[in-house]
Amino acid sequence: MVIGDNCSISSGVQIYTHDTVKWALTGGRSRKQTGGVRIGNDCYIGPLSVISMGQKIGKCSVIGALSFVNSTIPPNSIVYGIPARVVGKVRIKGKNVKFDYYNSNYCK
Repeated sequence: MVIGDNCSISSGVQIYTHDTVKWALTGGRSRKQTGGVRIGNDCYIGPLSVISMGQKIGKCSVIGALSFVNSTIPPNSIVYGIPARVVGKVRIKGKNVKFDYYNSNYCK
């Protein structure tokens, strides 16, 4: 597992680097699956989010609270949900941060 610099990982976040579903279902005859997680620099992971095995979160991304990340997240993304989906883009200029949502129905 790799966690970049300046990341904020909130309370209750779970990050998985393995999966034992097939192992359990086969009575231990199948091996557990493993896969590293990579979180880029300058990311925020909201409370109680779950990041599944093998996923990559690009730099400067925001993962909303209670999200389930089961796919690769591009850099500068705003994502949330179960499963997590990209709902906007983070734009950074100097010290200024702007959240651009793709649909006006999302919170601003």
